Amino acid sequence: MRGLIGAAVCAAACAALAACAPAAKKEAAAATDASCVQSVSREIAVLGPTPDYIVEARSFEAPAPASAEVAEMRKSNPCASATVVLTFRRKEDGAFVHGYATSMNRMDLIEGHAGPAFDGARLRTFLEDWTSVVVATTDAAATRAENVSSAFDARRYAAMKAAKKPMLCYEVSVHETACHVVTPDNVYLFEPFYVENHA
Repeated sequence: MRGLIGAAVCAAACAALAACAPAAKKEAAAATDASCVQSVSREIAVLGPTPDYIVEARSFEAPAPASAEVAEMRKSNPCASATVVLTFRRKEDGAFVHGYATSMNRMDLIEGHAGPAFDGARLRTFLEDWTSVVVATTDAAATRAENVSSAFDARRYAAMKAAKKPMLCYEVSVHETACHVVTPDNVYLFEPFYVENHA
């Protein structure tokens, strides 16, 4: 009889723990979303049909408030001054890609102080959006105009568009998109192609 009671108690305890597990996961997720230190990554296919790169966006806590005014602002806008970094790595060996300027922006450069408070949840949404890079080919590049800047002269720019090489684009600020050329000759190097201003 005692054995049956013990088994019943044990079963009840296990059921209670199982029921608590989802709640614990939700609490952990909520805590992560509330933090200004987060990371989001996704695999992307650039040189072929299967994923060959990993794009990751990370956020870091801002430096300590330099004034009482800044400290007060952070109470309602805690992640507005967080630093965010976007990186690319090769999937096969995890090595970082060189040759493109690692993007590092303060939230106030991407309208962190405008609109709703920039808290942990909104920061996570931004990181998820930021890793949604656009993969295309250079023939889809923007037409040279006043809002498009490139180190390529007009002739080289036209030749690169005609070459239809793999290209990926991502946001470097709230108003700008940067595009880089990727070639199989050097998979660890992204060549800057152009920056388009949408302002």
